Amino acid sequence: MSLNPKIGRILFKGEWSPQQVDSAWNPSAPPLPTQLQQSIDQFWRQRQARHTFNGDLARLAGYEFRETGLKLYLQASDYKTLLYSNQHASRLAEKNPEHLSRALGISAIVETNNNSIVYIKRSDKVGEYPLVHDIPGGHIDVPESGTPDAFASIKQEIIEELGIPVRNPIELIGMIETFETLKPELIFKFFSQLSEKDIKNFGRTAKDRFEYTDLLFCPCDKLSALLSDKTFSPSAYSSLVLYSQTQEVIC
Repeated sequence: MSLNPKIGRILFKGEWSPQQVDSAWNPSAPPLPTQLQQSIDQFWRQRQARHTFNGDLARLAGYEFRETGLKLYLQASDYKTLLYSNQHASRLAEKNPEHLSRALGISAIVETNNNSIVYIKRSDKVGEYPLVHDIPGGHIDVPESGTPDAFASIKQEIIEELGIPVRNPIELIGMIETFETLKPELIFKFFSQLSEKDIKNFGRTAKDRFEYTDLLFCPCDKLSALLSDKTFSPSAYSSLVLYSQTQEVIC
């Protein structure tokens, strides 16, 4: 399955365990021009009426491949800068691409014990892409001290969105970038060993259950048909195409 370049692109793909991914952390956000920062702050004040929380995020400053694995260079950012950047990505990219948020997203391909993929239908309560189909994910948490951990963050996202235990290893399988927002995203794979019924039962009490209206499943060999039939967020669509390219079965 090939990725539509109007939706996104695959930056790299492969297989990395937590021990093969190292991160360098810069806790200082990149300076922005005064006028741009004022525009971001004004944009955020308009959003606050919707009770949106501005949290700290990690942005992607760069990455490189080494003999021992993958090195990520992360830098401080926040949610309000991300939302502004997403809304004005094409203009920022044309004039000053270095001012794009580049907040690093994380998404999880969760497999059931019968080779189905878990996906959701987003609710109307989320800040972006309401009522479209998606996969579990979010952004990298910034701890009070130490370096942000992408694997720990995606584990937490799976637990909070699906409510399932995460005991098996999580594997990084690549990175994508969406065309609409020019936002990079790490894609992970997790085999849960649970059935669809079990995952549905866990999902009923998940902490972030309000973020979606339906918890759905698709057999891996039906993935191509699913993507042509349903409307997915750009990052979810790109993530699922990347996943299909890493599988031995033809999706």
